[in-house]
Amino acid sequence: MLDSSTIVARGPLAWASLESTEPRRLWRFVLPALVTLLVLVGLSTPLPYYAEYPGGATPVSPLVGVPADKAFPATGRILLTTVSLLHRPTVLQSLQGWLDPDVDLFPEQVVLGDITPEQFQQVNRDSIDSSKDVAIAVALRRLGFAVEQTGAGAIVEAVGEGFPAQAFLRAGDVIVGAGGQPVGVVDEVQAAVAARRPGDILQLEVQDPNGIPRSVGVPLVPCPADVQCPAGATAIMGVQLRTRDERFNFPFEVTIESEDIGGPSAGLAFALTVIDLLTAGELTGGRAIAVTGQIELDGTVTPIGGVRQKAAAVSEAGVDVFLVPQANFEAAKSNADEGLTIIPVTDLESALAALAKLGGDVSAIGAPR
Repeated sequence: MLDSSTIVARGPLAWASLESTEPRRLWRFVLPALVTLLVLVGLSTPLPYYAEYPGGATPVSPLVGVPADKAFPATGRILLTTVSLLHRPTVLQSLQGWLDPDVDLFPEQVVLGDITPEQFQQVNRDSIDSSKDVAIAVALRRLGFAVEQTGAGAIVEAVGEGFPAQAFLRAGDVIVGAGGQPVGVVDEVQAAVAARRPGDILQLEVQDPNGIPRSVGVPLVPCPADVQCPAGATAIMGVQLRTRDERFNFPFEVTIESEDIGGPSAGLAFALTVIDLLTAGELTGGRAIAVTGQIELDGTVTPIGGVRQKAAAVSEAGVDVFLVPQANFEAAKSNADEGLTIIPVTDLESALAALAKLGGDVSAIGAPR
């Protein structure tokens, strides 16, 4: 049995021991938790990038509506392809993206340029609305129907990196005159460019987003090897254009539902599907064929972004043929599964010819008009 002297002797010693050991024990628990918290906060910190992931391959015909008395339902499927964009991925998501060969990361500035993320989203929404109308117009004109187009100038959506036009034009400008002639639609700018040669200066009348006018002279450059020039052109400005307040007078109603898809890259898929639904025979030969590419009013198919991710999405969907713009061929091929056949196309006619070689029935379409 302990006496009082023992208790008195141990009391101060025990207290001193607590004072020296309890903080250390506390830190053994707190420090790992604090480190874990800092790591989690660091990994969840957003970075100024856009991460581009494979999206999906979506059948187009359910999205397209044509008059019942003109419809020829098809059993084959044309599929549009998409990518998923993640703005400001976290450190952890960025690390995962760097390790995933199907994911690309781009600095914000490369994607946005001089516009805000909200403006970028609006540009994508406007682009697909425009691409739907252009695709319908191209398809109907290819089938011999008259389609009138009107507009109020050509909006500059983007200026290519490294082109001289960067010194004179910026996103949001509206071209209302080219080469001394008024401009209502993009085709009129393209015609002015096609009438000139590399090295020429094209005089433009421009309005900024606030409507303030100015005159600029933009040097034209040769078409780069990886860029599909408009038909008949040997030079380009290096800008992406969209007709402002574009209107088409269609002979009958054709509708396309784009759901939550943005951007212009489904244009060729839309045009081919409209043609397929308005003509007898199976344009795809009854098979599933993935398609991507922006289509211009003259039928030219121009390059698009995210083709590596789209090739991955097509492979994942189990589709074995993918039509892509000529300029995107190598990039698509570099990320395609072994069983996926990539076919480059330059315009609507080359796309129709590719479908014919694959067994598609193009007899009801007739010769180009």
